[in-house]
Amino acid sequence: MDDRSPLVEEAERVWVGGESPDRLFAALFDPDRAGIGWKQQVCELAHEVFGETVYRDIDAFEAMFNAVTDATWKARENNLGVHNEEWLRLLPEWAKQSRTAEFALILIELQLHRFNFDHDGIRRVLDMASDAPLRFHNLSVTVNLNQVFLTFARLLAGRRIDPQHVFDAVGVPHSDGQDTAVSQLEPVPLKIKHLMLHGLWLYPDTEYGEQILAFSEAILRYHSPNDFVAHYRRAEGYRRMAAVEAAPRSDVFSGHTVRSRDDFYAEALHSVQMAIKNLPADATALHAEFVSYRMMIATERQVQHSIQGRVDTELAHVSAEVERMSEKIEAESRNSLLRSIEILSVFLAVIGVLSFNISLAGLENVGTLERFGLILTAGVILGAFSWMVHVAVYRHTHAEPVVVKTRRKQIRELQQRIAALEERKKDGRD
Repeated sequence: MDDRSPLVEEAERVWVGGESPDRLFAALFDPDRAGIGWKQQVCELAHEVFGETVYRDIDAFEAMFNAVTDATWKARENNLGVHNEEWLRLLPEWAKQSRTAEFALILIELQLHRFNFDHDGIRRVLDMASDAPLRFHNLSVTVNLNQVFLTFARLLAGRRIDPQHVFDAVGVPHSDGQDTAVSQLEPVPLKIKHLMLHGLWLYPDTEYGEQILAFSEAILRYHSPNDFVAHYRRAEGYRRMAAVEAAPRSDVFSGHTVRSRDDFYAEALHSVQMAIKNLPADATALHAEFVSYRMMIATERQVQHSIQGRVDTELAHVSAEVERMSEKIEAESRNSLLRSIEILSVFLAVIGVLSFNISLAGLENVGTLERFGLILTAGVILGAFSWMVHVAVYRHTHAEPVVVKTRRKQIRELQQRIAALEERKKDGRD
């Protein structure tokens, strides 16, 4: 590239020195510029600037990944995102001579499909391309872009995968806790974190909330606490966890303990607010999108409150009805038993009187008046016994059960405690 050495120097200043890419992009995408296309220029520039160091140094690998991704996005903005997948079937000579140039070409095609949300296109490119240029490995980190983009395509297509596979794709081993997962993501390049986070965010369901939080919190902790995209994705992670009412967790980035569904929604709203706060002043379209998303979360939170309130009311009503019916059945069962005892006592009283009369009939020395007096006395005694049984049964059937009394006493005590707590809260002492 001797005839374009100034362009190589400009690429080095931008991709290695971190200067503004405006002049480089103007040269790459100049419509009046004749000669080779922008894809070949980017691939050859990547070879000239980075060479084989992209496979020995993770910083060079990350710098080239960022450079090619940014150039591809800029080309798409300039309506130059036309695919050349036939180049992957039969590599052009300039790509065959350099593994770095081949890597750049494959990455351009993958990113173009990613920006168009075309999961079939990503799979097609991965099937046609060689896997070797997409791998990086050293003692500290392993990156396999084939697995990264394949996982992204599966998530984009709505195919559920094992949550641990999301971390495996970026070379992170299995972790037992949220904080461990975040710390293990530290060596993964920033844009690869964003790529996987993008795929998780595009998954069309309420799963992977924990994984979204892990990747977004790793970006905020190890790269920039003001990354508005990470804050925005983080809000979606908390929204999904609220939707499934996940288990309590300690927020790695803010330090808050999130326990309930309402807490998850509160963290989601806070994350959106942080995303809006860190937006560039000229990002008016994103500002409108973030505000709409915040309103959606707030509305969803209100709907959940309303639904939960109605469910609680209905459950209380059903519980009260069940308790009333159980008390009624219990009372009816007790009344039936006591009535049976009363009838049995009257029957025993009658049998006793008859037995007494039969006994008197066998006595010869007892006169008629005496017999009549004894029978009358026995009748009075047995009648008094029957009356006592009747009174006892009446009292039991019309008295409140002991269980009901105890329960109502407990409810009154709870109501008094709640009233006292509310009074303390109003006074600011709680």
